[in-house]
Amino acid sequence: TIEVSLLEPGSLGTEVLYNVDHLKDVRCLKIKGKMNDDDWEKVGMMTNLFSLDLSEADVTLIPKSQFNSSLFLHEIILPNTLVEIGDYAFQGSYISTFKFPQTLRRIGFSAFASSSIAGHVILPNSMDFIDNDAFYNCDHMTQIVFPKNLRSIPNRCFYDCNALKSSPLPEGLVSIGEQAFYKASKFNPRLPKTLTSIGWAAFSHCATDSLFIPESLSSWGYEN
Repeated sequence: TIEVSLLEPGSLGTEVLYNVDHLKDVRCLKIKGKMNDDDWEKVGMMTNLFSLDLSEADVTLIPKSQFNSSLFLHEIILPNTLVEIGDYAFQGSYISTFKFPQTLRRIGFSAFASSSIAGHVILPNSMDFIDNDAFYNCDHMTQIVFPKNLRSIPNRCFYDCNALKSSPLPEGLVSIGEQAFYKASKFNPRLPKTLTSIGWAAFSHCATDSLFIPESLSSWGYEN
């Protein structure tokens, strides 16, 4: 493992090249200190990177498309300073396990779509926003713990998550978007009493044996 302490943002490339001849030679990397866009660009050039430890890195955002379809990256430790995971950040990635920090607030559009994220996924209570398609076609994810502060599950968020089993939806949830759990064939929804709207085909092809409709629900399906 190469361990790098950044004396200033933007110095990652220089520090790493003290240890290897080429950035593509890096397999396991730990980064300490504050990162900027140039540092993230250098990480993207490490095309054979297998493991990345950001536990002591000072970053608030995983940039857009940063690890999209990374062929070799299988392990990552996220920092406790992280606030947002950008659009497409881990789309199609082979990382199966994520421990999300309690500072995380937002997950971007298609951030984990068609990725290998698996098993029991816990989203921290600090989160209050998930964008459309965030976990689209994540067919290895078996259960999810939703943030208590979440008010909306967006369109196609868990589309085709066919291994996802029933998970309690948070009290305080107001809306569920179109096709949110479409083809989540093992998911049996239990709707909270605070829910006001459900989008078109939100639970189509789910394992619904019965459904309690809360009195608060005012919109279901297409809206005129």
